[in-house]
Amino acid sequence: MSDKRQKKKRESDGANWMDTYGDFVTLLLTFFVMLFASSQMSESKWIRIVESFTGEPAASIVEPIDPLNPTSGFAPSDYIPKVTPRDKTEEDKASNDNPEENEYDQELAAVFNDLYEQLQQYVNDNGLQNTIALEKEGEYIYITVLDGILFDELKADIRDENAENILNNVATMIANSQNSVRAITVQGHTDSTPIKNTTQFKDNWSLSSERANEVKRYMTEHSDLTDDKFYTTGRADQDPVAPNDTEENRQKNRRVKFIVQSMNAPPDK
Repeated sequence: MSDKRQKKKRESDGANWMDTYGDFVTLLLTFFVMLFASSQMSESKWIRIVESFTGEPAASIVEPIDPLNPTSGFAPSDYIPKVTPRDKTEEDKASNDNPEENEYDQELAAVFNDLYEQLQQYVNDNGLQNTIALEKEGEYIYITVLDGILFDELKADIRDENAENILNNVATMIANSQNSVRAITVQGHTDSTPIKNTTQFKDNWSLSSERANEVKRYMTEHSDLTDDKFYTTGRADQDPVAPNDTEENRQKNRRVKFIVQSMNAPPDK
């Protein structure tokens, strides 16, 4: 009788151990299932699960982490190698070059160079070396005209037929090459002498601005150049080319400057 009780007791003890182990495995499995599910659930579902276990608002217990946009802890993306695109080699760039585009750029450059040569020839043929200064730097042509040729003192109207003839010729040459021209900036410049005894312009800023605008208006009205090619600005006495200490130097500072930009030049310069 005693042996039967001991045997029954041993069998009972074994069953209890298996129950405990089974509970442990079940809980562990549940834990991993929840861990996997939490990586693919929305924040609202996570909150409902927390509240079902605690009976309290989830916000008072834990601040949930959006697994798709974590701000702390681990995220799957942390373990995904980040691949940096390979920089293009010179061979890659050469293989991507467009021969037709290069040829077109060369044609534009040739037309732009021809424009500069035409302007030089016009100045030389008409003895205007003391009136018009020309310079080419890279993709830019600079044309400087003394304002005494274009305007009367303290005026912004084109002064006479000679001034009109100069503007007509410059505008026509640029218009004939305008496929190679991105933009034309017209700058008005004055000396440092304050404006007095005139009600039309209160200062050199307004005078230089109006002269630049008048040149642009005349050139667009008397050639095929369009407004969208032009930018105008008045610089007053801010960019002197000589000290304003003699009348000769002040005459040099009173000028209109054209900046002709090639189509091959960077558009933002």
